[in-house]
Amino acid sequence: QSRNHLRGTRYLLETLEGVPVAGLNTLRFRRGLMGLASVATDPAHRGQGHSALLVRVVMELLRFLHGDPRFLLFSEVPPSVYERHGFRVLLAEHQRFLPSVAMATGEAPLSAAEAEALKAYF
Repeated sequence: QSRNHLRGTRYLLETLEGVPVAGLNTLRFRRGLMGLASVATDPAHRGQGHSALLVRVVMELLRFLHGDPRFLLFSEVPPSVYERHGFRVLLAEHQRFLPSVAMATGEAPLSAAEAEALKAYF
């Protein structure tokens, strides 16, 4: 029902046999600002890199389609999982849903508009 989710896309990674193994949602906040949400791997297929592959491919696809958007996410897994994809942990002022850690791509601090979008993430 979230406006941001309605303007996004759900991606699913399947085996060659059509078995779903990982999925994620994208959120489109505004031009140049996207979110990743609900990244998950089927328990029977964890530890094989499926979610990492899906995150990398979806981010590259969105960069191809939308220039070089900044990505936001909240993560309940160790930040290192997403740091290898260019995410960094945001400042304490943006950490509103602990233990889910707010992260973003890029080195620059969040702009006021990006910080507002992060508040509207959920």
